[in-house]
Amino acid sequence: MTTRLERPTDPYLLAALHTLARRVGLPGPATDVLVDCVRSTVPFGAGREIFGAGDAHDRVYLVVRGAVKLACRGWNRRCVAVQLVEPGGICGVPWSFDAAARRQFRAVAHGPARVATIGREVVERVLAILSPAHRLRLVSHGWRAVSGLLVDRCLDLVRRLDDRLEHRLAVLASAHGVPHGDGRTRIGVRLRSQDLGELVAAAPTSVRHAMIRLRARGRLARCGGYLVVPTPDGPAAPPASCLVRPSHGPRSATVLRARTREVLMGLCASLSLTAEAVDLLVGSARVVWAARGDDLIEGDDVGLVLEGSVRVEVGVPRTGPIVQIVAAGQFVRLTGGNVAFARAVAHEHAAVACFDRATVTAALGRLPASGMLRLFAHSARALSRHLHDRTVLATMPLAARVRLALLGLGRDFGEQSGDGLRLSIRLTHGQLARLAGSSRSAVCRALGRLADERKVAVEDGHFMLPGVAHEVA
Repeated sequence: MTTRLERPTDPYLLAALHTLARRVGLPGPATDVLVDCVRSTVPFGAGREIFGAGDAHDRVYLVVRGAVKLACRGWNRRCVAVQLVEPGGICGVPWSFDAAARRQFRAVAHGPARVATIGREVVERVLAILSPAHRLRLVSHGWRAVSGLLVDRCLDLVRRLDDRLEHRLAVLASAHGVPHGDGRTRIGVRLRSQDLGELVAAAPTSVRHAMIRLRARGRLARCGGYLVVPTPDGPAAPPASCLVRPSHGPRSATVLRARTREVLMGLCASLSLTAEAVDLLVGSARVVWAARGDDLIEGDDVGLVLEGSVRVEVGVPRTGPIVQIVAAGQFVRLTGGNVAFARAVAHEHAAVACFDRATVTAALGRLPASGMLRLFAHSARALSRHLHDRTVLATMPLAARVRLALLGLGRDFGEQSGDGLRLSIRLTHGQLARLAGSSRSAVCRALGRLADERKVAVEDGHFMLPGVAHEVA
């Protein structure tokens, strides 16, 4: 005879667990499993490390009380904070149970905090009882959280300090805010200029000057040691899902459908796709052929790049920051975060297989719980890598920014050529400037300096990175 374990009595732990369940859309039975299995918390003093960069992904951490800072080391080992996680939030990427992967960020208690740990077994038990629709909602929540941070970091590269600071304060007010009356919100954690400087990648002195300017404009005040800001608006509604160019171009539908199956079969090992899931995706795919510069998909569709490459852009069309360039064999999804809505543009002639929400939901239902975790881990590695690069980028001088952007492209598009790495895609100086968050003229000067130092070269219209191996990139 077995007896049911008593549920945790800590009201803060129960509140955090139910907040997490509500955010990711867990049904009642899954919430009960979470509450039954997560029963204790660990206290951390201000500044104490919860996990470090380079640690294994063997568990996830739920913030129960206080706030936890996620940060990494930038240029000259300067600390840069990605976010302050509030109670009910997860520290780090919540699905990367991958023994081979290592964390790229560290978590530190911002003030006195209490944190609960959630192990792999608990997550698998929760996933096992989720319906396909709830699985998709869970995946979407995690994807939107990380991609929203990524887009935010890309836009920060082209924002003035005052705008960066005001935006970051609005994000903090949404996560940690307490109503203050008269359309204002008090941020419920104490913040020094040094803390804000880590969040906006600026020196504390510059942040203090920016705060003075915001106070003069009525956009910032202090009350009892806490910052008070205008109550932020809610997130904008996502655009309607649409397929801009549903054509097959120079390829027949049969050939492109066969190519879709070939690419998905190549991803089976890393994504844990079953043969049944592959058949479902291939049968429901809508394949689009786009010429260079054409818009591809918008809305809630998921795209799989079959041939060519696709740019993901935010901000002003054709001139705003480039978030990433997606290679063949990789997925792209556009809707996400509360920052901006992205666009997918063919960087070169590209073929993309598009899957609607119903198809993705049905495919997720074909995966076992362990397969779901592997799928999450695959997505987490890609998003975390891009987020880390963009976070570090903001702390670098321009020449180092340009080289890091090229190294990032080398991971997906690098070909070993002689004693260096050659990028297989063509990239204009303007596009490189949008990746590095600067102007075209400034990037041209930086490329000149890098060429003089033999760190970058151009060969037949393709960028070369002398002395760099593909494994290093």
